[in-house]
Amino acid sequence: DVINYESVHKVEGVYDLVILDEAHHAISAIKKTSATWKKVYKKVKGLPIIYLSATPYAETVGQLYNQFKLSQWTPFKGYKTYYEFHNFFGISNKFKLHGRLIEKYDTFKLDMVLKQCDHLFSFKTRAEVGIAHEPQVNVVSVPLHPETLSKMKSWTDLQLVQFGEFMMEGDSDMKKRMVHYQMEGGTMKVSDYTSIILDHTEKVDYIKANYEEKEIAVMAHFVKKRELLQQALPEAIILSSDGDAEGVDLHRIGKLIVYSMSFKTSKHTQRTARQANHNRDKPILVDILVSDTPAIGRAVYDAVAIKKENFIKSSYERSIYG
Repeated sequence: DVINYESVHKVEGVYDLVILDEAHHAISAIKKTSATWKKVYKKVKGLPIIYLSATPYAETVGQLYNQFKLSQWTPFKGYKTYYEFHNFFGISNKFKLHGRLIEKYDTFKLDMVLKQCDHLFSFKTRAEVGIAHEPQVNVVSVPLHPETLSKMKSWTDLQLVQFGEFMMEGDSDMKKRMVHYQMEGGTMKVSDYTSIILDHTEKVDYIKANYEEKEIAVMAHFVKKRELLQQALPEAIILSSDGDAEGVDLHRIGKLIVYSMSFKTSKHTQRTARQANHNRDKPILVDILVSDTPAIGRAVYDAVAIKKENFIKSSYERSIYG
């Protein structure tokens, strides 16, 4: 039987083996197990399991703990909880929130963890499984208007920037990154419930001037950016850089434009895997649109695609302040 994770509770058969595809996506949450994990566990308890994933622990090797916990043969059986597991294999990584230091429980001694479970992995390259065409990636630098650059300078210098009636303040580390990156793409989330399209649309203008709409798909990270793209490019296919990084067949698309990226390296890896497909008769051409300092598009690309790390506070600060 084949069934998705959301409906696994409906399965009633008796099985000898379970194959969990894209296990990292549904059952790899760190710390506490998810509701989906609990539903899966009821069905797989005591059975042999094969896990399939191109990125089993892209964000933290701690993602392996709850995946393997589904099996009675987990190599981490000696650690009853994720926190015990982190106490032994982990490295302290704290952040400050409202004056308090909070442990993230996401940093580990990688070699120590993998030493416990390396024997369980079987690795295959895409070429070894018969995929002939890898994506051909081109990083395209899109210049920004002086007014956009001025607003970015205000943001980096003062953590303040004005958009019409809305004043944005950099009152959290995540907000500093998000506001800065949104400016580059021409939209802004100005409150929990309101997002606006800005006056400057350099990346949209670049696409309209350099591509045929009917021949492209465009991936963007933020919801409002996808709305902007759908309005500006009604004949193009508009996708999410995050949600559509997995489970979407891109083999019929000849040209993919990445308008803005997720801050997670796992999403970049997963998107690349979707672009390399058994059904392709030629490579997909991928243009990733970035803007340079004082914008952060190139820094996001360098972090998630080149360094294979999430674009976090330290990545942002290095890109802006050196």
